[in-house]
Amino acid sequence: MSAPPPVDYGPEIEAVLETTRTWLAALPSPEALPTPELGPGPPDPGPAVAGTAARWTAICVLEGDPHVCEVVAASPGGESILAARDQLDRHLQRERGPDLSLVLAERRFERAHHIAERVVASAGSSRHQISDRIDRIVTHRIFGPLVLLAVMWVVFQLVTNVAGPFVDWINGTLSGTVGPWVASGLGAVGLGSGWVERLAVDGILAGVGGTLAFVPVIAALFIVLGMLEDTGYLARAAYITDRAMAPLGLSGKSVLPLVVGFGCNVPALLATRILDRPNDRLLTGLLVPFVSCSARLPIYVLLAAALFPGRVGVVVFALYLTSVAAVFLIGLMLRHTLMRGSERSPFVLELPPYRRPSWQTVWSQTRQRSVAFLRKAGSVILVASIVVWSLLAIPVRGDAGFAKVAQEDSLFGTVAGAASGVFDPAGFDAPELSGALAAGFVAKEVVVSTMRQTIGDDGNGGSSDNAAGPSFTGGLVDTGWGLIRSGRDALLAVPGIVGIDLSDPGDGGADRPMKEKLQRLFDESSGGHPQPAAAAFLVFVLLYVPCLATVATFGREFGPRWAAFSVCLSLVVAWLAAVGVFQIGRILEVI
Repeated sequence: MSAPPPVDYGPEIEAVLETTRTWLAALPSPEALPTPELGPGPPDPGPAVAGTAARWTAICVLEGDPHVCEVVAASPGGESILAARDQLDRHLQRERGPDLSLVLAERRFERAHHIAERVVASAGSSRHQISDRIDRIVTHRIFGPLVLLAVMWVVFQLVTNVAGPFVDWINGTLSGTVGPWVASGLGAVGLGSGWVERLAVDGILAGVGGTLAFVPVIAALFIVLGMLEDTGYLARAAYITDRAMAPLGLSGKSVLPLVVGFGCNVPALLATRILDRPNDRLLTGLLVPFVSCSARLPIYVLLAAALFPGRVGVVVFALYLTSVAAVFLIGLMLRHTLMRGSERSPFVLELPPYRRPSWQTVWSQTRQRSVAFLRKAGSVILVASIVVWSLLAIPVRGDAGFAKVAQEDSLFGTVAGAASGVFDPAGFDAPELSGALAAGFVAKEVVVSTMRQTIGDDGNGGSSDNAAGPSFTGGLVDTGWGLIRSGRDALLAVPGIVGIDLSDPGDGGADRPMKEKLQRLFDESSGGHPQPAAAAFLVFVLLYVPCLATVATFGREFGPRWAAFSVCLSLVVAWLAAVGVFQIGRILEVI
């Protein structure tokens, strides 16, 4: 039985292979070179490497096998062979992107696939052909990234604009119905008009409830990402970004933990365990905190709706692009400083065929992740809301009593005011904002709950004027009609993805007072430049320390010193970026 034909690597590679094979055949002493295991039997007594062995050894040279290249370099004429190999490698990287070893691997996989097609009858061959046709566009080196950007645009338009009406409905229900119900209930048992009512309404309900309002946004994001994952597109996204990771010395394999980071940075750090080399794993781990996790999304939506009305989706899309750019630039900086000298590992990924998303799978994943968000709201955010309210209620100046003190005279206002000067060059040195950022060290969801309490505070320790609300039946009716209107507005927002605006602009919804307070706060803190200051604040939220859970996980995975370095790096990068955004934005506004 004749041996199978060799793999055809193309005219350029075959020419260098033939030159290398001929040179190997002419070597007088080839004993140091390896030969393939062709089965039992006596070795070839010939004086030179020939036939299949010569071709196999030549392929080892082109693949850059360290042992073979070392022997070749020490042989007469070997330097010219290695020079030809390096020249071909550089040429292929300029023309196609992958290095020579990856091109050789691709040709072997193509040959194996061709043989499999000839001997295996596949019932789903037509489906695979359709997948291949789609992949010619989706994984194209030019069209692929454009498709990825378009998909990201649609995702964030859906997440923000379509889920937005439900956020307004929850906010309206909490402030206009649930709040008065709680105040009336406490008044009925003799606890109304006191610090207990303020804690319940202005502390717990404003903090936890203000964060729970963004559950529709979080759920929408998980639904869309689950669909993309189940269809097989996220694997294509990893393949597309493999070429972009080359300047960082990383492969597309590192993209997988980074993609996980868009959901939560903690499992993303754990996912770095799939990387083989310690340097790759550490570099990827240092980049994970700059990936915008889902907990930051409610902050983006709240600030964008207040300071950039009508452009919420655009702002969120820009922030996620900023996250990707930050990962690339910081990775490039680290690669040329702390991680110098590390070679890039090859990346091989089997692309699954496209398939219809399983709604059961998508719903199961969305439910699990949303429940995890709710559990955090019921534990971490609840405790943080009580702590923030207590700090706002404790007087340190003036004659006001507990829970009746103005915010600037409270313990919270005093401490936050002392620290707010750090953010003066970034345009958001208000104590309410610096205090919210400090609370965000615990968890990013706490930023929204803290802002609800501090910015929503009327300046005299809270508001107890919640007793005059709708009746129980009237509140239920209003809540039901509000849900129906929110569903209608969400459907009308779908055509807005392609620029067809059918939605009713309204008056800002039940969250309008909060938005107006945010506008005034940024206007005052920035000296009349609220939008550049809000953009700087959002960039700082994007880049600074994710949460204590992420820092703790980083310490367990990479050690406390690297965890401290990661915290310092994120704070410095976030502050410099925020200052740059505000100063440049302020100049552009004047121009």
